[in-house]
Amino acid sequence: MQRGVQCWADGWAGLVGIEAPADPPRGGNEIGGVLAGAMGIGEVFRSAVLGDKLACRRTSRFSALSPGCEDGGDIDLAYLPAAFWLLGLGNLGQAALWTIGLLPYSDPSLISLFLQDGDKSEFGNLAIQVLTKPDWIGRKKARSAALWAEERGFGTTIIENRFVEGTKRSADEPGLALVGVDNLAARRAAAGSNFDLVLDAGLGATPSEIFDIRIHGFPGTRSPKQAWPEPDFQPEMPLDRTLQELVDAGRIDRCGAVTIAGRSLGVPSTAVAAAAIQVAQACRAVCDGGFFDLADVTLVNCRRATGRRHALARPGILPFQQARSEY
Repeated sequence: MQRGVQCWADGWAGLVGIEAPADPPRGGNEIGGVLAGAMGIGEVFRSAVLGDKLACRRTSRFSALSPGCEDGGDIDLAYLPAAFWLLGLGNLGQAALWTIGLLPYSDPSLISLFLQDGDKSEFGNLAIQVLTKPDWIGRKKARSAALWAEERGFGTTIIENRFVEGTKRSADEPGLALVGVDNLAARRAAAGSNFDLVLDAGLGATPSEIFDIRIHGFPGTRSPKQAWPEPDFQPEMPLDRTLQELVDAGRIDRCGAVTIAGRSLGVPSTAVAAAAIQVAQACRAVCDGGFFDLADVTLVNCRRATGRRHALARPGILPFQQARSEY
């Protein structure tokens, strides 16, 4: 028998379950709504596609603001970051940009978005990356993403070169970076640069980890090299000949995809959940100077989420805008 789920936003938290909670949840906000939707889609995917017997059978609750903490405090969604540097505009970066586009800015024209990615959109991105449309194919992701953001009133700057070690931002450029790349060198370079706050999101790399999320915040408790030690060399598992031909032809890519029953499938809902956590931590940083410098989450079992709170070295350093008056 087919089962379904219901999902709700409860403040900054997302809830999914097979029936409505006994106590009505509090009013949610945009980030709680994003997270609830991602969790709900993930549950249905696990049930309908992966045949997970535990999916759609229990109620799960998880907070993007305080991952893994029963009492991580609460804040109103009243102060929003006024400038972002988005490094990487693939699966994770597009989810972050989409989430930013939902925030209740009173004047989006005053918000500055630096969009950095040197890659072009490919056919395989259509099923994986939440903003990619057919007319993006063959165009640079940063330019397409900038057009999407400008249509919503944001100011944008396009950067198509790579972020390498030694890259520094200038004083008038965003001090808040949301990083969503699978390149270890770029992640370390961004975390070790002179940003005021870096929020890096990573997704699981194997089929058993496709619902796993890890968020790192810098400057934090650990250095970039401690967060990402040199990996033991393991040769990449080869694809079968047909899939390798599609990769070589640029019709699919490996980013955000897993192979199930011989088919390349994306799980963009995991990236959207990661983006909700990133953006929630950015909002927390501009509100009270705090953020979680480490969050480990698996959407398969949100009760296993863990988090560690940290504080900005200089609270109030990040520019912000007040949300619309109803907040």
